[in-house]
Amino acid sequence: MRVRAVACAVVALVAVAPVTACGSKATPTPPAAVTPVGRCITMDEQRAGGVSLTQPDGHVVQGVIYGTATTAIIFANQVDWQLCGWQPYPKNFAQKGYMTATFNYSGAARYDDDVLAMVAEVRRRGATTVFLVGASKGGTAVLSAGARAKPPVNAVVSLSGPSFYGGVNAHDVMAGYPVPVLFVAGEYDGTFALDAQNLYDACSQTDKKLVLHKTTSHGVALLDPDTVQLVTDFLSAHTG
Repeated sequence: MRVRAVACAVVALVAVAPVTACGSKATPTPPAAVTPVGRCITMDEQRAGGVSLTQPDGHVVQGVIYGTATTAIIFANQVDWQLCGWQPYPKNFAQKGYMTATFNYSGAARYDDDVLAMVAEVRRRGATTVFLVGASKGGTAVLSAGARAKPPVNAVVSLSGPSFYGGVNAHDVMAGYPVPVLFVAGEYDGTFALDAQNLYDACSQTDKKLVLHKTTSHGVALLDPDTVQLVTDFLSAHTG
């Protein structure tokens, strides 16, 4: 028994590999840690709905999808925000029976491609009706993506989306715009109301609506209860 104890001590000190000597059992390797993609995302939410989509150019779109409904809403962020800037709206809409998706931009020059990657993902998960909602830079992104998606999405909502941002031009896709679109902006929010008006005027889609609120609020900040209801009604009118 004394010899056996010494042998166990030697094994413990060397510890070059997992062993089962001296009657002990090997400790199983724990699963890889799940790191939430945003501070508002729990580990359970990341496990259940986390997505990581590699673009053809190697950039990666990371996001979270809630729910399994056949009607999906994709939310595109403002320039200085990550996906958490949209909460609580994605979770609220998911509780109302939608599949909802939020994501962080991949860093690709054509950031509207990130929106299209999420469109493909929600469709892969069973969505047959897809809506795009974007704020500021995200508004430009969803307007451009709404013109490019094939098959077309069902409707687009732009909250303070500028006509141009970075490498994406929303104004140039307004001619022949294929889907219904809602433009919302703050009347006193710098040039964004003018952008909304110009986009609305250039949009050839007959099913379009422009709402200018008497406020300086921008992007997601426009979503007071009345505007949430406006967006909800617009999406409901184009479901199916």
